[in-house]
Amino acid sequence: MIPYVKVPELTIGPLPLHAFGLLVATGVVIGTALATTRARKRGYDLDLLNSFITWMLVVGFIGGHMLDEIFYHPDEIVQDPLSLLKLWAGLSSFGGFTGALIGIMLWKYFDYKPMGSPQGWGFARNHPPRPILPFADLIVSVFPVAWIFGRSGCSSVHDH
Repeated sequence: MIPYVKVPELTIGPLPLHAFGLLVATGVVIGTALATTRARKRGYDLDLLNSFITWMLVVGFIGGHMLDEIFYHPDEIVQDPLSLLKLWAGLSSFGGFTGALIGIMLWKYFDYKPMGSPQGWGFARNHPPRPILPFADLIVSVFPVAWIFGRSGCSSVHDH
């Protein structure tokens, strides 16, 4: 049996840092660095890779929270529908995978132009759609290393 040990939060000024968040962030940073290193060795476009990772992570974290609320806390949604938007209030791994897949598919078909772009800002359709397999292959190859940190974060808050 694994003993129950409460990991205290680290506070830097007004900012509380929790073991879960630190470990998940470490996984994201290490996974991104490993993917970038592998992409550079293979001659991939690093700007496209960064765009791919951004879409995957942003939509993945949104999906991770929303599906956590829908499947595990539907009573909270009934009491406070805005709980779906409180992204800091819980995550689900399967929701994160679902969101990441949606983010990858959106990246394939759409591009985001920031304010100040010569083409204007907003979302634009990609013609032709971008290929996802080369970048997905990079992510899958580094995912186990990054996932170790994410699951360690879950263990630090006794989710499993």
